[in-house]
Amino acid sequence: MSSRPRRPRPPAAPVEPDDGYGPSRTELRAVRVAYQARLDALTKRLCSLPPKKLDSLGLDERVVAEVRSLAGMTKGGALARQRRAVAAMLRDYDVNT
Repeated sequence: MSSRPRRPRPPAAPVEPDDGYGPSRTELRAVRVAYQARLDALTKRLCSLPPKKLDSLGLDERVVAEVRSLAGMTKGGALARQRRAVAAMLRDYDVNT
């Protein structure tokens, strides 16, 4: 470790939203993480629905079949893998509403 004192850093200039730059990588990542969390929550809610209610949602047959197979799983790596597969299928749907 050096005994030399550190130079003080210059204060960071506030970035204006209309400066011509888009959102930062951190902001984009936060949006992606929040979207994935909504997909995970939706997947869990779909698994808890009764079969008749699941059929009445108008989802694709593949999605319904995957959700049903996921609902039968209890633990393990297969459960996480299946949950990710269902979430990937749900990306085609508008999950923001």
